[in-house]
Amino acid sequence: MRDDPAAAYSTLRNAGPVVDLGNGDVAITDADEIKRALREPYPFSSALAFSGLASPIPLIPISIDPPDHARFRKMLDPFFNPKKLAGIEPELRAQVGDIIDSFVADGHADIVAQLAIPYPTQVFLTLFGLPLEDRDMFLGWKDAILGAVDNEGADLDKARRTAAGELYKYLAGYIEQRRGNSDGDDLLTKLLAEQDSENGMTDQEIIGMGFLLVIAGLDTVTAALSMSFAHFAQREDLRQQILDDFSIVPTAVEELLRVEAPIWEVPRVTSDHVDIMGTALPAGSRVRVVLGAANRDPETYEDADEIRFDRGRQPHYTFGGGPHRCLGSHLARLELKLVIEEFHKRIPNYRLAPDTDLRIEWPAGVRKINSLPIEFETGQPT
Repeated sequence: MRDDPAAAYSTLRNAGPVVDLGNGDVAITDADEIKRALREPYPFSSALAFSGLASPIPLIPISIDPPDHARFRKMLDPFFNPKKLAGIEPELRAQVGDIIDSFVADGHADIVAQLAIPYPTQVFLTLFGLPLEDRDMFLGWKDAILGAVDNEGADLDKARRTAAGELYKYLAGYIEQRRGNSDGDDLLTKLLAEQDSENGMTDQEIIGMGFLLVIAGLDTVTAALSMSFAHFAQREDLRQQILDDFSIVPTAVEELLRVEAPIWEVPRVTSDHVDIMGTALPAGSRVRVVLGAANRDPETYEDADEIRFDRGRQPHYTFGGGPHRCLGSHLARLELKLVIEEFHKRIPNYRLAPDTDLRIEWPAGVRKINSLPIEFETGQPT
């Protein structure tokens, strides 16, 4: 999975539709069975899978199964649909432009550290109507909660609890500040204004939704950007297709997401006995739904392991499927589109810095490159 995901997914598929991973978990690798597991919350429960986190607040909506899950999606989906997101697109485009402009005259940059990490956090803050100057503080909380910081021997669980407590206090403080103020158009203000409605969310549920976006929605976009630009930096042909016709960017985004799914699998726990192509799984079985294997299924996609912008927009499983399909999928697509467009408008020609080691840490929650240094000529179009 670190060095050759094509071989890894092929090995999993060749091992059968259900693979014993040797740690008590099983992996579903067959594309049709993956689709089934995503579409059927009974018996493939997301709530049971995430209950093991022992989170003091509900991670809305991923930790809730239907029918209760429907209340949250009915409330939240309108805020994340393309029409709604179009309203903040100019602001998000300007922000990514400002970030790129901060290093465009340098002739070099680390795409991950200077762009792919800070930008998704700014998007989250914009969505919630929170101050952009809190970006670095948010990044610190996110990294601590995910265990992605060097604590120099400190208790990792204690660091996570401390960061989670500070993030909780921060969000709770803004909830109190916004309560009764319906002037803003941001997500936090609108959710508070709808608390007395049929599907209204409590303070705890709003904070839980915020937590989920922080721990699951930031690193995934960072990962997708890091892998996408690793391909662009090494393949002039892909980059040139973008430069020749910016209208293909949405298609390019889908293809990059298909081949380089940041989250290679999603967990489920069976709530009842289930049979998968002859393999019997009892209730309580821990299941890994291998999205990446379905995304590269050779029976579904021609040249499945190849990035081809000419194949058109084909469905994939990077955002899951069924009732638990990723809440922020349209937002993630928008972020990738804006970064690819604005970057290539300003820096059309670039290359990996000499002796760059595009190392992918593994095992990890997301498949990403932690550093992507590039070089380019200054004075390029802006």
